[in-house]
Amino acid sequence: MINKDKVFSVTEINKYVEAVMSEAFPQHFLIKGEVSDINQSSTGHVYLTLSDKNSQVKCIIWKYRKDLIYKKIKKGKEVLIKGKFNVYVPGGTYSIIVENLELYGEGIKQLKKLKLKKKLKKKGYFDKSIKKELPFLPKKIGVITSIEGAAVRDILKVVKRRNENVDIIISSVSVQGERASKEISQAIRIQNRYNKADVLIVGRGGGSSQDLSAFDEEEVADAIYESKIPVITAIGHEVDYTIADLTADERAETPSSAAEKVIKKSIDLRETIKYLERSLEKNLNFKIEKLIENISNLRHRLSKNSPDKILDDIKISIDNQSKLLIKNMLSKIESNKNKCENLKRILIKEPYYYYEKTLNLLDSYKKSIFYLSPREDIKNYFIYLNNLKMRLSKLIKKHLESNQNSWKLLSIRLRENSPLKFIEKGFSLIKKDKEIVDSVKKVNVGDKISNILKDGEIISEVLDVRKELFRDKFKKENKNEKF
Repeated sequence: MINKDKVFSVTEINKYVEAVMSEAFPQHFLIKGEVSDINQSSTGHVYLTLSDKNSQVKCIIWKYRKDLIYKKIKKGKEVLIKGKFNVYVPGGTYSIIVENLELYGEGIKQLKKLKLKKKLKKKGYFDKSIKKELPFLPKKIGVITSIEGAAVRDILKVVKRRNENVDIIISSVSVQGERASKEISQAIRIQNRYNKADVLIVGRGGGSSQDLSAFDEEEVADAIYESKIPVITAIGHEVDYTIADLTADERAETPSSAAEKVIKKSIDLRETIKYLERSLEKNLNFKIEKLIENISNLRHRLSKNSPDKILDDIKISIDNQSKLLIKNMLSKIESNKNKCENLKRILIKEPYYYYEKTLNLLDSYKKSIFYLSPREDIKNYFIYLNNLKMRLSKLIKKHLESNQNSWKLLSIRLRENSPLKFIEKGFSLIKKDKEIVDSVKKVNVGDKISNILKDGEIISEVLDVRKELFRDKFKKENKNEKF
């Protein structure tokens, strides 16, 4: 409560007015009136006066929003403003900061459209997840527009140019006026009822916002949303989307572009098919060549590392060494032959002096020839190979016998340590809930336990649990007995 005896300052009064206005009105509100004065300051801000029959109010459009003025706003025009209160405390004045501004008639329609958009969005009409894909190659296209308008002629031209084999089912409707929305929605439902078309084009050849108002009606949006046939709108209004555009499965800027989206050129399709065929053939050939190359590499690796290849390499090595030995032997034979010839010539001249020496030389040459013969080397190589084979066979046999003996020893240990062996000697195996009991800590009084003996099973209940060790108890009971 305000104290009536209190003396307020001017600033306090103005601040109080600011607080009251902030509480009385929402942050943003709508106000309508006639523009009685409008001017732009040197700072770029626009000031206008909004009036009705009895009063007026000052409004401000900040310079970063002066694009609002370019909506045909002039003196004498009735406008609808969305704004908020602003109290200028130092000057003791208030004004309305303009957030949006429309001509009054258009503003009401815009509000209605925004309200409907919000409603339909909440119902899921605009969800991308429910949009149907346009058919790839439609055989029949349903066109919902005025038979007398340019839109239908544009669509037919595109069809004739791109693919003459496509049939057109035209539903002639009014595209503006009071009956337009009803006729458009009925035509969409009739096309769905007969279900002849693969896709529907709904639209007209552009126009003002007033001309396109039929496409902002809820009944048209309902018909498009409920359509089982994919719908593409072609309303020809690039500035703003209509409700029908937002609800449709796809939108085109004009009827011609809608037809082009729906109908693929026959020649383009043929070229695409040829291109795909070439690509497929190229990819297949590449993959086949790659497989052949891989097989060839595998064969090469296999042949390189096979036992036959290793043996062949050994044979080639022996053969090469044999050839080298023979070559060396022939070379030495030829050298010895020359020496013999020289000796022969000497013997002819001095037979007795050189006779014994020559015999010794010939004997040594015979021995050299014998040792240089490749037969012995080849024979030694084969003996070496046979020895390797025998050693390998013995090692494998020894390894198998060792593993067999180890297995037998492990089997004997397993049998000796088997729980069944102890049970056969008179011991029992105790289980609780299918788990072996190896300590008194695992059972409680009242538990049911199973005693497994060699000839059966005893189910018993625990009456008492004593944690005294068995060996201690045994010693106490038998301390006076001698064993």
